[in-house]
Amino acid sequence: NYAKAGAMASAASGPLSFLGQVDAYLATKPTLPDFTIVYFGTEDLQHHAQDMTAAKSNYTAAIDKLVKAGANAGNKRLILVQIHDVSHDPGVATKVRPAVVDFNKFIQRIYKSRPNLVSVNLGNLMDVVYAHPERWDLTNVSTVDAAHSDTTALYFDPLHFGKKGQSIIAGKVRRFLTPS
Repeated sequence: NYAKAGAMASAASGPLSFLGQVDAYLATKPTLPDFTIVYFGTEDLQHHAQDMTAAKSNYTAAIDKLVKAGANAGNKRLILVQIHDVSHDPGVATKVRPAVVDFNKFIQRIYKSRPNLVSVNLGNLMDVVYAHPERWDLTNVSTVDAAHSDTTALYFDPLHFGKKGQSIIAGKVRRFLTPS
């Protein structure tokens, strides 16, 4: 896991960039795992929703580096996560749904254009969670409630899901990790 808090795809280099994280990972000359998961874009949308050009360009470059390194070779799969509408996050004051939809369509174009890439659509999943929280035994999907974020509240802090939300996401991703 090379994730860094506050990292963005729009940054071209450094430890807080997607490209920097991919470069650091590949520099270790890893034996690539059966699954590589890319979950990126929420920070970019929180800060740069008006212009995601740099984020898209750097995201594409990072995916291409992972593909070149063999992250999708043979039985290996590269899993791209389509993100949720960060407009729902209590710490995001701006409504950015059109940018989220556009970014997720961009991710769809990438995974459809390369072999052994898979996409997990958290955007659709979280839309259902917000609309029908009772299906997950949630009673609070709109405000921060760290004390209950492992059971009945979605948000641990203004920008991050708590344990319950992470469990919902893990359940969705897990389905793509099991051979069909």
